[in-house]
Amino acid sequence: VYEVEDDDSAILEVLPRLINQMIVEMMKPDAGKSEAIALFEALCNFWRTFRWLVDTRESLRKKIGQNLASFVSDEAFRHKDRSPDLGALLVCFTVLQGYPACPKRQDFINTYSDENSVRWVMWWQRSGTKPEGSPVFQATKVSREILMFQMMVVDVVVGDVAATLKEMEATNCKLPARLEKLQAQWRERKQSIGDWAAYFACIGAARPAVSSTAEWIADCVRRAAQKGPKYGGARDDVKGSGKGKGKGSGKGKGKGKEEPAKGKGKGKGK
Repeated sequence: VYEVEDDDSAILEVLPRLINQMIVEMMKPDAGKSEAIALFEALCNFWRTFRWLVDTRESLRKKIGQNLASFVSDEAFRHKDRSPDLGALLVCFTVLQGYPACPKRQDFINTYSDENSVRWVMWWQRSGTKPEGSPVFQATKVSREILMFQMMVVDVVVGDVAATLKEMEATNCKLPARLEKLQAQWRERKQSIGDWAAYFACIGAARPAVSSTAEWIADCVRRAAQKGPKYGGARDDVKGSGKGKGKGSGKGKGKGKEEPAKGKGKGKGK
């Protein structure tokens, strides 16, 4: 049960996460043809509903615009404490397409890719991956492919929003030609990405402004450490980590382990 203060908050708790999860499920190779079609049509219906809500609720539209603008411009807003689900945020970006409040795609994807790369660090470090270009590239395979597929959905399925909405109305949200195009391009695309340069080109993000991949990885590690325990860094306080003195020897080690969530940029090999 989500604790929300109004209808807009309830919409943002449910629809972006649901749509993002459906996108992640769609990229799995073991789904049968009929399942893939049903999932795709459901995805289109939920996205169309979300867009309709954005079109008809000015307060929701304003809230999404503010969130996206803050994500692009404010590093503190990008922290997991305030933006826990990157995949859901990407869905919000897709439904605001065409509105003045929507950030420019290049600005958004550059910021998104940067934050995603920092969030990977905790997971590839836990797997014992060397902080080098090729090992980290392999260790983040699943996470990279999720973002690649998400951006392909943005381009192939969403595309030009005005034209897409007309086609959705005409086909009752089936869009069969776009599904075929998405599947064909995805099979080809994921086989062709073999290094970091190809990856950044695929998602449309600028390459990190550093002299080498090793320097970029080291910078991601440093920034993750600064962001605290949710990024694998040191905790600000260590209460409960020691044994109590006196009569009670109560160990205070917490069991609250944060697990990676799909679409949120985990890098566990992925």
